[in-house]
Amino acid sequence: MKTQTLLVAGLLLAGGATAQIQKGNSILSGELAVTYGRNQIAGSIGSATSSQTSTSWYPNLSVTAGRFWADNWLVGVSVSGSLTNQYYYPTGSTGGQAIYYRVTSIRGTPFLRRYWQVNSLFLFAGAGLSVGVSTTKRPALNNNGQLINDAQRTSVVDVAPQVEVGANYFLTNRLALQLTATANALPINTAGLRAGLVYWTGSGLPAGGREERENSQTNVGKWLIEGSFSAVSQKNTQLDNATGSTNQTRSSTHSVSPSIGYFIRKNSLIGISLPVSWGLGIRSSTGADARLVSVGVSPYYQHYWTSTRLTPYTRLNVGYARMSGKEVGASQPVYTANTFSGGINMGLAYMAGQRFIIETSLLQASVDYTAFDAPNFGNYTNVWNGALSAGLGGTFAVRYVLN
Repeated sequence: MKTQTLLVAGLLLAGGATAQIQKGNSILSGELAVTYGRNQIAGSIGSATSSQTSTSWYPNLSVTAGRFWADNWLVGVSVSGSLTNQYYYPTGSTGGQAIYYRVTSIRGTPFLRRYWQVNSLFLFAGAGLSVGVSTTKRPALNNNGQLINDAQRTSVVDVAPQVEVGANYFLTNRLALQLTATANALPINTAGLRAGLVYWTGSGLPAGGREERENSQTNVGKWLIEGSFSAVSQKNTQLDNATGSTNQTRSSTHSVSPSIGYFIRKNSLIGISLPVSWGLGIRSSTGADARLVSVGVSPYYQHYWTSTRLTPYTRLNVGYARMSGKEVGASQPVYTANTFSGGINMGLAYMAGQRFIIETSLLQASVDYTAFDAPNFGNYTNVWNGALSAGLGGTFAVRYVLN
């Protein structure tokens, strides 16, 4: 820890000012995301029938602003707020009670950063104090939507130090791509690396941008490859106070999604993704092992709007996935699920060198429908989900181009 502290201190004190990070310049970034979902489930268990509808709405706003009060030194503040609304309303012969759930969160983080330039990158390290307030409200309603009792309200206030490191790469003379890793203590874990766009202002910025060129990554006949991989393992132990026994559940899930595309004409490509996931769950109290396998296919079409280094893009995709789960040794699956999906993604792409395309999404909309078949628990069908989100944060992807 002592070595890390000395290293950070050395970085903070080294380097000289350049036009971008001189006194008087400012930065501004932000994100507005709105997600809406609607879930409808209908099914039967024996002679009883039931249905339920749940809706959710998640608006989220965050703004970061700062100003260089001295060469290389920036002082700023980040403010964010989010609202979670969930409404659950069951009907049918099984009865049920509607529940409305709301969580409101507000957070502010004043911070201080030190910048320095390394070739074409502007690196920074900083620290701040994060203060957050969240309120949870959960009232109870009857089936007619009438309030039965007063809402249960819980408020939480938390204060925590914050350290961050990051880098800016200028796409134009004022617009930069920023990568940031944030934590509450050293060392910083880069697993939570975030990408976004930052707008720089100030009279000292260079008047001209980067020399424009026509990109070659999107020429007809080229191939584009991408993919993702994840692995998650969990272990949960519960103590039964009545019997004194301990129940332990272990689970692991792995997923891989290779993808390849081909430019059918300048700036336009078609491609296909093959998402595959598999998992295993073990419950110690019963000794039962459950396995889960999902295989899917998702063709897509993507178009880059211009042939310049920085260009907007649009991506359309549809997909199908089949998932099945069963106990080890069983002849029939416990349930199967068929999912049909579609979506649109719009954002900005940056042509890096001759082989790479760096993309960040700004607008995403998707819808999917899942049909369940669970013979042991009744037939559950008609599950719909929809989502819409927009913001400067978006998601970050790097794609590789082959000749």
